[in-house]
Amino acid sequence: MVSRQIFIDLTELTTVKGGKLRYYGIARTVAEIARWFALKYPDSRFVVHSADFQQFFEVFPKVTDREKALVDLDVPDFEVLRFRRVFHKEGTGEEKLVKLLGPVVTLWNKRKIRNSGVDLTPVDMNGGMLFSAARPKLIIDMIETRNLRGFDLEFHPLIHDMIPMHDYGGHTVLSFPLNFYKDSKYTIENSVQIITNSQFTLDDMVRFANDGRYELPDNLVPVPLVHECPEGTEEPEIELPESPYFLCVGSLMGRKNLNILLKAMLMQHRRSGKMPRLIIAGAYRKHIARELATDVCSPIAPYVKQVHNPNQTDLIRLYQNAVALLMPSKIEGWGLPAGEALWLGTPAICSTAPVLREVCGDLALYFDPEDADELLVHMNRLMDEPDYREMLRQKIIAAKPTLRTWEMVADDVHAALTG
Repeated sequence: MVSRQIFIDLTELTTVKGGKLRYYGIARTVAEIARWFALKYPDSRFVVHSADFQQFFEVFPKVTDREKALVDLDVPDFEVLRFRRVFHKEGTGEEKLVKLLGPVVTLWNKRKIRNSGVDLTPVDMNGGMLFSAARPKLIIDMIETRNLRGFDLEFHPLIHDMIPMHDYGGHTVLSFPLNFYKDSKYTIENSVQIITNSQFTLDDMVRFANDGRYELPDNLVPVPLVHECPEGTEEPEIELPESPYFLCVGSLMGRKNLNILLKAMLMQHRRSGKMPRLIIAGAYRKHIARELATDVCSPIAPYVKQVHNPNQTDLIRLYQNAVALLMPSKIEGWGLPAGEALWLGTPAICSTAPVLREVCGDLALYFDPEDADELLVHMNRLMDEPDYREMLRQKIIAAKPTLRTWEMVADDVHAALTG
C-alpha cells in the first residue's frame, strides 16, 4: 500500500449531545480507536468534517495521562441543525424541503459555529487517507467535499453492520432502510478499502455484493471489536437490587428481541412463584414502559426495571452483580454488551445470532432467539445451581487474557491502513 498521511475522522463525536459518550455505540468506537491512535501513532492527524462549510478541520488531541491512557480528543461542539444533503431518490418531499430551506439552515449553522468561538483550522488532505468509523450518512457528505475540492484523498471506512438491509421491519421512518442502503453503497463504492467490525459483517457485505447490490473494493479487512469494558471515573449513583437479577443493555423490541425476554418471564410466572428481576440499562424507552403497562405484562411488570443511562461506574456495577447478561438479538454487527460482560467475569446468555458466537466463542450460553423455553432453561440453571454459575464465572475469568482490547483494535486498524 502506498505510504500516505493517515487522517482519523472524529466527525461522529460532533453529533454526541453534550459531549457524553454513552455505552458503546458508534461514537464510543470512534473515540476509543482515536484515543489509542493518539497514544501510539503520533504521526496520525485528526479531523472533523463540516457539511455546512464543506471543509475538513484539523483537531489536536492531547495526551493528559499516558500511564492511564487518558486523552482529551478536543473535538469542537458544533451544536448545529443537521439534515440530509445527499438524496438518492429525486422528487421526495424531504428533498424539496431541503432545497427550499437548506441554504438558510446552512447559513444559520455557519454563523452559529463562527460565533461559538470554536477555533477551526482547515486542513489540506491532498495525498492522504481518511479512516472513518462514522455512520455512512456522515461519510457521504465527506465524499462530496472531497469531490468538490478535488482532493486526492482515499477513504478507508469501518463498516459497523448491514442490518437495515435485512428484513426485520419495525422502521418508524420507511425511507430509513433505503437511505441506509444507498448511503452504504455510495460509501463502499467510493472507498479503496473496507474495514469491518467483525468477520460476520464482512461476510454479510459480500453476500449483498454477490446479490448485485453494490461493488466491493478488492481490499476487505475484518477488525473484530472488543470485549474490554473501560473503567468508570464517576461516583456511583444508583442502588443495586438486593434480589438476584438478569441484565440487558440497550435491548429493544423488534430486532433487539426484548420480546422474548418478556415472554420467558411470563412463562416463569405461570410455572413458578420464583421470579428473578430484569434490569434494562440504557436510554429510557417509552414503548417498553407501554408494553409493561399492558394487562398481559402486568404479572411481571414489578420485576422489570429500566435504569436510565447509568454512568460507566454504575454500568460496570450492574454487569458485575448480575446473575448473567441476556443478549437476545436476532442480528448484530458485533455485540459489545456480550463482550463487556465476559470482560467483567459475568456469564452471558446469548441468542444464536452468528456474530455473538464470534464474540463469545465457548464462553457463553446460547439459545434460539425464538425459543423462550430454551432461554429459561439457562436462566434457571444459573439461578438454581451456584456451583455451576461459579464454574462458568471462573472459566470466563481464566479466559480474560485472550479477550480483545481497544488498543488491539487500534493496532489492527493501523496495520490495515499501512499493510
